Formats: sequence, C-alpha cells, structure tokens
Amino acid sequence: MGTSLGSLGDFFPDKDIRCRIRGCNNVWQFSGADALHNVAQGKSTRPDRMCDECFAEFSKLTDKQVVCSTAECTHTWNWNRFAQLEAAKQGHTTPPRGFCEACKANLKKIKDAEVPCRMKGCERTWTWRKRDQMLSEDGKSPVRFCETCFGHLKRLQDVAVTCRMHGCDKTWHWNRYQQLEHIVAGKNIETHPKRMCQACFDTFKTLQDQNVPCKIDECKRTWVFNRYDQLEYKLKNGDESELPSKMCHECYRFFLDSRDRQLPCVVRGCRHTWTYTRSSQLHDWLNKRGRPGPRMCEECQKQLKELTPQDVECMVPGCSKTWSHPPEDQLRDQRQGKREPTAKRCPGCEEFLQANKPKEIPCEHCAKPIHWSSYEQLLCSLETFVKPTRCTACAGQELAMERPPERFHADHHLIVRMPPNGPWQKDDRISHWPPHLTYDVIGNVEKADVRIVAFGDDLTVSAESVEKSWPFLLEKALNEALGEKLKVAVVNAGIRRCTSRQAVQRFARDVAPFRPDLILFSFAFGDSLLRLNHRTEQWSPNIAHDEVGEAQESLFKKLSSTPAKLLYWTTNPVFPEDELGEKPSEMLRRWVRAQEATRDHCLRDTRHLCVTHNIPTLDLRSRFEVNGVRSAKRWMADWYMHNDTGGQNIATWFAQHILNGELLPKQTPKD
Repeated sequence: MGTSLGSLGDFFPDKDIRCRIRGCNNVWQFSGADALHNVAQGKSTRPDRMCDECFAEFSKLTDKQVVCSTAECTHTWNWNRFAQLEAAKQGHTTPPRGFCEACKANLKKIKDAEVPCRMKGCERTWTWRKRDQMLSEDGKSPVRFCETCFGHLKRLQDVAVTCRMHGCDKTWHWNRYQQLEHIVAGKNIETHPKRMCQACFDTFKTLQDQNVPCKIDECKRTWVFNRYDQLEYKLKNGDESELPSKMCHECYRFFLDSRDRQLPCVVRGCRHTWTYTRSSQLHDWLNKRGRPGPRMCEECQKQLKELTPQDVECMVPGCSKTWSHPPEDQLRDQRQGKREPTAKRCPGCEEFLQANKPKEIPCEHCAKPIHWSSYEQLLCSLETFVKPTRCTACAGQELAMERPPERFHADHHLIVRMPPNGPWQKDDRISHWPPHLTYDVIGNVEKADVRIVAFGDDLTVSAESVEKSWPFLLEKALNEALGEKLKVAVVNAGIRRCTSRQAVQRFARDVAPFRPDLILFSFAFGDSLLRLNHRTEQWSPNIAHDEVGEAQESLFKKLSSTPAKLLYWTTNPVFPEDELGEKPSEMLRRWVRAQEATRDHCLRDTRHLCVTHNIPTLDLRSRFEVNGVRSAKRWMADWYMHNDTGGQNIATWFAQHILNGELLPKQTPKD
C-alpha cells in the first residue's frame, strides 16, 4: 500500500503577518485556507494588510489639506489618511512638510547644489538637495560640514591639554571642533597646539611690557621685559620675586659678536698670554677705553707671588748701601734673560743728588768757573772722586807738557768697493743708497781703525740731518772716549720702511763692502709697521705677516755668517694712540690695537732669535721708560720717532754698552 501525501492544507499553514503600517508592531493571522484561495485566484500568498487596530483607526481618519511648505506659497497639498496613520504610529502629531502641485512642478526645474564645507581650510563640499532648497525661507544655504569632516567630528572627543607656560600644571579645553580644524590644516592630531590655561591667560591680560635697566653697571640703556616672559618668571619664582638681571640688546649683541682674545703678558720678555674675556671687552667698550690695561699672564702672577724683594748694592762707586729690587722688576729681568738687575742708585744717593744742585767753583790756577756736577759731588762725599781744582784749559796745558799716549796701530788697509748691481735694484724702496751714506762716509771708513755699521730702518736713519742722527753722535762719542788710541767710523745704513726681507737683499751693498767689526741692527719697526691711510682709515702691513718669521730667520743667519760682532737693539717705545686725534673712530682704535699687538709679537720673535743665535741685546725701550711713559714721551718727536734729545740718549747708551761690553776689537800698539 502506498504512502499518503497529505491534504493541500498541509502546504498552506496558518501564518502571523506584520501590519503594513510603518511604526506598528501588531500582527494579524493569515489562515491556510485564505492562502489557498489566493493561489486559486492567482494572487500573492502574502497580502499586505493592516492589523485590526490600525484598520479601526484608519476608518476614522479623513484626508486633510495642508498648506504648502514653500515660503510665501498659499496653496495646499493633500495629506491622505494613510500617511496620517503612519505619522501617528511613528509618534508625529504634526503634518510633514510638503509641496503643492505648482511647487512640485518648480522642484523639477531645480538641481542639487554643491556648497563649500563650513570648516576653515577644508576645500571639499556637501550636497544641498533641491527639496531643501525649496524649503529654505531666505534662499541661503545652511552652514554644514562635508561628509569627510563630519565623519572626523563624530570620532573626535574633547581633550584636556596641559598649559603651555613652564611651571603651570593646569589644563585648557581643546574641543573636537578645534581638533577638526587642526586636522584640516594638515597637522598631526597627536601634536597639541601650545596655549595658555584660562588662569594664565587672565593673568597675562593684566600684565604690561616693562623697561628694565641693563645689568651692566656702566650701561644706561634698558631691555624690554615683555608680558609673556613676566608670566613665565612669576610662575617659576613667585609673584613677589625681584626683576631678573639681563643685558640690554646692544650689550648682548656686543657680547655675542665678541670672542675671548689672547693678549701678550705685560711683563717684558714673557711669551705667554692672558685671556681678555668678552665680559672685560664689554666693560671697556662701555667705558670707551680703546685698549685693555696691562696685565700679567697666569704663569707670571704665580711666579710673582713666590718672589720677595731683594737688596742690591748701589751702583755708585764707594757707596755701601742698597736699593730694593721689587718682585715685579725681578720677574721682568728673569723673562728677559738678565742674570743681574739693571744698575741703580740707592735712595740715599738719589736724595743727595736731589738736594745738591750743580755748582760753579773757581779754578785754583786762573779763577775761571769749573762746573761741579751733582754726581761728582756725590762721588766726592763718598771719597771716590777728587774735587776738581783746575779748569779744562789749565788741565790741558798741564797734560800737553806730559808725554802723549801711544797710539794703537791697526794693521789694515781697506779699500771700499760698492757693488753696482744686485737684487736691491728690483725694489724701489731700497734701490738707492741709504740717505746718510755718502762718499765722505766711505772715505772715513777706509781710514778708520774700527768700523761699525748701523743696519736698520726709520729708527736707524734717526733724523733728517746727519749731524743729529744717533749713528753720527755715536761715532763722535766713541772717538772722544778713545782719544787717539783708535779711530772709529760708524756707517748709517738705515733706510726708511725697510724690512728684514729687504735687508737680506741689500746686505751685499750696504754692509759687506765695509767689512765691519761690529754690526748694530734692528728692523723691528719696519717688520711690525701697519701703514695707515688716514683718508680711508684702512691699513696694510709693511710686510705680510706670514713672511715676517722667515725673513727674520734669513737675516739672522746672514749676519751670523759674518766675522763681525753683532748687537741687536730693541727700538724706542711707540705710541700709536697719539696718532688718533681728539675723536678717533672705532676703526682707528682697532689700528692702534693691531699695531701694538704686531709690534709686541715681532719683538718676542726677535728676542727668541737672539737667544738661538747667541746674539747680545741692548734694550733701549726699557731705558726710555725707566721713569715712566710720560718721561719717555718727552724724548719722542711723533708716535714712533725719537727727537734730538732721544737720539743723543740712544748714542750715549750705545757708547756705554759698546765700551763696557768689550765689543770693540783688541788692537796691538805700534812700536
């Protein structure tokens, strides 16, 4: 027997179907018989129907005429009861916004519009639908975000950000709209903007910029303490704290532009330096000081503390007293390589010279006045000198009656031959003979027993007049001191602005032909000169700085190769500041500093060469300044050249040094 397939009712069971009204959650039952009936009639097996409750309400409703939503339109549109029922189920009590037939026709003519995003910096748009355009009362588009910005805005949340002021732990509110603007500007959301908290901002508004005096005492200017810095300073130090100490803009700019400088130690002969700090430069600049005061290096300061005053015997013959050699002078002598201090008189002898003026005493033979100097009186008081009793004329007559002293004979016969050509011809400055070298001088050299060449620059030329130059006066002083024993000739081979390099070039013409017994040389002024153009206030070195050392070394080697004795002498002091005038510019002040630094550097190098080549040195600079700078300036004609009195002093010092130092050749007397 076959299996039963069941009835048709089994294929169409009863169903619960949801009410067709949107917003209604009720259901109604659709039986299988009704479904079978619909199939038989060709209808859907799932009809759309209201629930009984909605249908009851639907039956009570009637269509309504609602005023058109378009502004200034008085027509109406039909709100049917089905739409009313759906609105009621969805909780709406008022009719929706709709259009009349005329407005619907106009709506078809309008197109959707693209409106810029409301966010500043965003270049995107949002779509303003044509229906919304019709509903607009004023015809203006509303202010809205684009879709992208609105998406960012929904994901963002307000954030509390720490106050930007150092020392403040409060926060400020960074809302999501500000964050969105931050993102649109292309900035990283993790990098928060720097802003003040409300408390700091309220305090900031009460502050005003202040003019505060510069921290440098000599400066009368001020610096601006702005409101922002004041707020930060108060947060760090408290409301009652004192104003900060700072430089003004000009002082700070000078301080930044300056650099610590290494300046030569004030102790003569010392090669070390001391640090001229930026702070010291600033103080000197404010006080309008052109150059720093003299100062010792650290090594000299340390050594000075270890030295104690020494008692040194008085230089006056017969005096047993002493004078105090202070540590400062001891240090200077050590740096200059002096084994013994410079000879001086004791205070008692100095007082005697001050108290006893030169006198005129009568000659015992002819009653003529005899000049009795203060120094001779001092020697007489010490019983080391006999009081003069005869004048010069009477003493000469007495000496004439005695046998004259034997004359020393120099076994030589010199003929000076001046070379006509040489490397000096390529340089206009040295192409001609030295200004004080003449044929008369050459004739004297050929007849002399002792020949001395003064080889140098402007300070060797000494004076326009030959008779006032110190080489001429030196020759005169030596011949007077030696009498008829020896005849000395001094050749002035000085040329203005001559350098060590040019000295090597002209050596074969200005030194070698004379076969000198002694060479007095110095080119420190020519090597260190910075030629100043007063019109442009610019200067240039007489010889390039990088060539000076090599030129000096060549000159010392050239001189050391000769059989002559050598004597190097330091120049008289120079005072470039005397060239400035009453109101010098900063450029001229720089020239002064550069000239002094270049000269000191040159002197240090030449002293080192003298030690290396075992050449004795005569320090004329210290002799000029023995009684101070003011006294030294009385012997100066201008900022670098000595006057006639200074030239006479140089000749005297040279003569004493040559005679006492045994720098003249020893001669045998003629039989």
